[in-house]
Amino acid sequence: MKHRVVIALGANIGNREQELKAALAALTERGMTLGECSRFYETSPVGFVSSKSFLNATAVFFSDLEPMELLLLTQDVEQKLGRTTKSTDGTYHDRPIDIDILAIDDIVVDTPELTLPHPRMHERRFVLEPLCEIFPEFIHPTLHLSAKDLLRGLNTLRITEVTAAEPSVVDSLNVLMRQLSQRFNGLSIADVERTIAHEQTHLIVGLDETGAVVATCCLCLASSLTGDKAWLEDLVVDETARGRGYAKQLLHHAIAIAKSLGAKSLYLTSRPERKAANALYKKVGFEPRETNVYRMVF
Repeated sequence: MKHRVVIALGANIGNREQELKAALAALTERGMTLGECSRFYETSPVGFVSSKSFLNATAVFFSDLEPMELLLLTQDVEQKLGRTTKSTDGTYHDRPIDIDILAIDDIVVDTPELTLPHPRMHERRFVLEPLCEIFPEFIHPTLHLSAKDLLRGLNTLRITEVTAAEPSVVDSLNVLMRQLSQRFNGLSIADVERTIAHEQTHLIVGLDETGAVVATCCLCLASSLTGDKAWLEDLVVDETARGRGYAKQLLHHAIAIAKSLGAKSLYLTSRPERKAANALYKKVGFEPRETNVYRMVF
């Protein structure tokens, strides 16, 4: 009986692309039939600190082998490609090759040697993004969610307001603001403290599933004779995290805050050349005004 075997591959030592290609070739030479492989994704290490980034891919193979036989095969290929130790007890290291069995059909296995489906696959972006590329209709055997649904869960920002100028947050804001403006000179802790000290100013950040700050915006409330107005400033999503819907989530959050504060309208500015951003603003409900201004009336 042919089993459909979903495998994740990764490497962050040596010639990473060559290692991934060698692993695919070795699995094929050992009798597995390659159905499809994703492109190679550049990713940051997860679960440990390293200066060496990974190349990751997901592949679908077909094989007559049973689960334990497949495990032994993948471990043997890893060893022949230079991996001498496996990660244990949540301790991870740099490695020349990593081959993980994510799922075999809808088989469920729970032994000290092998757990299927892979117990952390639904938490890992470097697994789900390439999996959605080649097998979006994959259904997790125990969670009963598709690969698309699992990735959508990871793409939900944890949005919060900055109430203390912690150094790590200031560092993240500096990274984001430099992507927004080439003329940006950098923020100090005092700059952030001064910003959040204003009662009418709300500094908002969005964190991804790893806890990293990947988006920010600043909501400012102003009172006038024609009613309270809110301005949205400095909205930016990290360039490595774009395409996940974070900007839209941040916009909806800011709109909700502006309404709760009693604002009658919300304004923002955006240059004409920012076509993707401007299209999003219109889609969310902002109307373009003169001089690059967008307005939403509540």
